[in-house]
Amino acid sequence: MVTDGQSGYFPSMVLTSDNTVHMVHGRRSSGSVTEIQYVSGTAGAWTTAQLATNASWTASHIPNFNGVALDGDSKLHVCYYDRLNTDLR
Repeated sequence: MVTDGQSGYFPSMVLTSDNTVHMVHGRRSSGSVTEIQYVSGTAGAWTTAQLATNASWTASHIPNFNGVALDGDSKLHVCYYDRLNTDLR
């Protein structure tokens, strides 16, 4: 999973019927990049992706109130609150 920086801010998770974990959380890397990160997988087989970042986000602007859900068609939906721009995305 993640090996540098600070991860796990305001996590949200969902587990699918095939035991795949889908998680969204705020992350601040050692390079001071603040982002929303998506992590998915099962034990030993994880993938990560950056969903959103903003050069103006600081440690006090790490997006929070992250949410992740699956709809009836098993499509993943993600939301988060952008504290800097006071916007739900």
